[in-house]
Amino acid sequence: MNSKIKQHFDNIASQYKTIFSKSLLRRSRDYNKRQLAKILSDCKGEDILDSGCGVGLNCQFVKELGANPYGIDFSLRMIEELHRNGFNGEVQDLERFNLGRKFDKIICIGVFEFCKDHLSILFNFRKHLKDNGCVVLHISNYSLFSLLYFSYHLLITGINIKLFSSKEIYKLVHQAGFVISDKKKLPLSSVLYKLRKSHI
Repeated sequence: MNSKIKQHFDNIASQYKTIFSKSLLRRSRDYNKRQLAKILSDCKGEDILDSGCGVGLNCQFVKELGANPYGIDFSLRMIEELHRNGFNGEVQDLERFNLGRKFDKIICIGVFEFCKDHLSILFNFRKHLKDNGCVVLHISNYSLFSLLYFSYHLLITGINIKLFSSKEIYKLVHQAGFVISDKKKLPLSSVLYKLRKSHI
């Protein structure tokens, strides 16, 4: 990720929880959490990597499900907020991270579109995933809303995010050695994909 994106997330870290407590975003997030719980299935006692964890909103949800969250984010300010919120994690770039351990599940929510080398990220996920584990990947698809989302970031923050077609996602997933075992459509033109290793 480039320095402009890093600066943006450093700047909003202290207000991040407040931003997502606003009415529309909160309702959308509550629905997304219910779908995430379904796709994660029974995860009690499991080790779950929250990649692009921000201040720990999803870490909190994963903990409520009985799992053990660990967060990584390339924003130092986000990780500082994560620690203040009582969760473990560290500063890492998703495109190059190496934690020296494997996880039962990996989640990547609201982050993929800000990245550049998507294939390297998926390869990293595969390297850090136990053989019987899964990756849950949140993707923004092409739509009127996502184009507005794209325009907002480009015009207001100067960040050029990536929107995906289904064909692009299937190609990336296959190249990284995964198969899509489940998917759930979400509001605001996004999808949760559940990925498993295609061969062990």
